[in-house]
Amino acid sequence: MLKTINVLKVKMGGEINLFSIEIKGESETFTPGSTIEGIVRVSTTTILTCSKITLIALGRAHIIFSLIPDEIYFNYQSMLWHSIKQELPPGHYEFPFIFILPQTCPPSFDGGFGSVSYSIHAEIHQPWWFNTRKMITFKVAPKIDLSLSPILSRPNTIIDRRVGWFSKQSLRAMVNINRRAFSRNEYVELSITITNDRASPVKSIETGILTLAQVATSSVCSSFDFDLFTCKSHFFKKRVNIESGNYSYFNRSIPLFHCLPTITKSNLFRVRHFVYVKIKNGFFSSPLVITSQILIFDNLVSENEVLPSLDSISSTVPPTPTASLCSGNSLAAIANGSMYETNDESPLIEKFD
Repeated sequence: MLKTINVLKVKMGGEINLFSIEIKGESETFTPGSTIEGIVRVSTTTILTCSKITLIALGRAHIIFSLIPDEIYFNYQSMLWHSIKQELPPGHYEFPFIFILPQTCPPSFDGGFGSVSYSIHAEIHQPWWFNTRKMITFKVAPKIDLSLSPILSRPNTIIDRRVGWFSKQSLRAMVNINRRAFSRNEYVELSITITNDRASPVKSIETGILTLAQVATSSVCSSFDFDLFTCKSHFFKKRVNIESGNYSYFNRSIPLFHCLPTITKSNLFRVRHFVYVKIKNGFFSSPLVITSQILIFDNLVSENEVLPSLDSISSTVPPTPTASLCSGNSLAAIANGSMYETNDESPLIEKFD
């Protein structure tokens, strides 16, 4: 049960002893399409000067430090009570409310570039005095049924190779990921098999979660331009020594609790996640970079709900700048990896012009 309760003292226009908003239910998180019920409570021991009591339920996306208007997913307004005499007699009052979340609501998040938030606002309108307001927030997260989408629950295997600049000797890798959709409290189980046919030994293996966020910057004729941000989460570089003609294995569990959820239903944001693998020989050798897109949600459940579109899911992105994303940038051009030896427990956000 989610609620806010405050005892207020208002000298002019009467005394408000209690003004609260309460959402029914055991959880603070709701799914798109859910019905939200609640109660606004008002208590006063004196005659309260009040013309009306209103309620607004609001879902919106907001970009920080931007002139772009917020994207509104819903804006429900309701008159809970009104009086021509503009007086609320002493007593305790309960005003129920109910509304339905649209199916198009993206998940809640608060990132370094913006946010998607959901809130309920109640207001006591008091003539000739400051209105009294209350606000409560709640979260929205889709329910994902892996049993209804086999492609999300199956393991994903990517095989790629990198040929040297002046020879046909190659560096090959097979990357296995336990599945393609995850909850933010889970781990990605990563298994890598490396075969080194180059003359120089493999010196390092770098892995982590690479997040790409496209954020709207301007609007011309109802179309947006986008800035591209990257967030490197839990990047780890392991020193190895795989000699020419040999092969080796590498396993790692990558946590996801620092990652934002996948965002596909907002016109202002696009948030995508990739498992990132970078294998490097010597200083002068070109590295082998493999990326595989995954979906990250706040929870995964076994219920029949509408799944997000998988049209944009790609199995791998080549390490050469061939596919343009936005503003002429490619994934390969910005996914250059971290040069640090230790785990990066805090996501590093970078902006690329």
